[in-house]
Order: sequence, then structure tokens, then C-alpha cells
Amino acid sequence: MTRICFGCGSKLQTDNPKLAGYIPTEKFRLSSYCQRCFRIMHYGMQFKSETPKEIKSIIKAINNDNKHVVFLVDFLSIDSKVIDIFNQINQKKILLISKSDIIPKSIKENMIKAFLVSFYHINIEIKLISSHNNYGVDSLLNYFKKHKITESYIVGLSNAGKSTLVNKLI
Repeated sequence: MTRICFGCGSKLQTDNPKLAGYIPTEKFRLSSYCQRCFRIMHYGMQFKSETPKEIKSIIKAINNDNKHVVFLVDFLSIDSKVIDIFNQINQKKILLISKSDIIPKSIKENMIKAFLVSFYHINIEIKLISSHNNYGVDSLLNYFKKHKITESYIVGLSNAGKSTLVNKLI
């Protein structure tokens, strides 16, 4: 039986601690999270996230389905590599910047959006959100209502806040 990590979606495995989805053998039967995700959740450890090897097949599946896409990216993880993945998605989409509660109050939301538009040439809607303190959650729900979106993919790299967002939306 194949099991996946509830945190990052990697296939759980006990063979190689250096590979995604590793979990010690004695914990395999009872745990729903890989060692990496467990450490992030319980110890606040941070790890550099890499683009999964399956990214091309995931993007292809999304592009072959006619559903809206919410692309979630952690405020501290925005770079050209992430924006390149975002640009490969050809469906109607929105860029959602998570963890906006860590942005200093002196930096206004419209300044961040203007920078992203000019630097990365993004020409779709950008919203900032913090599921931690509910900032932007109502705005996202209103966006869904306004555009009559009933189904949507929520995608992003590991630790972007996808699960937290889904929990807040529910």
C-alpha cells in the first residue's frame, strides 16, 4: 500500500533519509507525515524546498483540465523559478502570496503588487493572504463569488500554506 505525506505529498518511504518522504521504519505505520514535515510542524525547522520532479506532469494535468487555479507562494519564496512554474499554467489563475503577516507594516500591499507586476511581468490578479490571522481570506472568497468559481486547484511548492488555506476556507 502506497502512503503519502499529508504535509508535502511525497510518497512515504523508509529507505533513504536524504530523499523526500522519509520516515523511520518504527514510525511508518502510525505517522501521516514524513520526518521533514513533522520537524517543520513541531520544531519550526525550515528546509529549502525544491521543485518536485513530477512538476511537468502536474502542470500538464492542470492545463488539460478547465478549472481555475489558485497558485499559492510563500512571501519569502518568491523568485524567478517559482514564477516560471506559475507562468507554465495556462488556465485562469490568481497569484496568492501567503504569510503576508510577516511583511513590515511600512511596506504597503500595492507596492508589493506593483513590484511583482513590473519585475516578473505578471498580468493577472495578485492577492496577499495570511491564513494565520485571516487576512485576505474574505477577499479570496469574494473573488471566487465574483468570478463564479465553484472548483479550483490550489497549487504551490511545499510549505507555501496550501493546507492551512484549505482549512481556513472550510
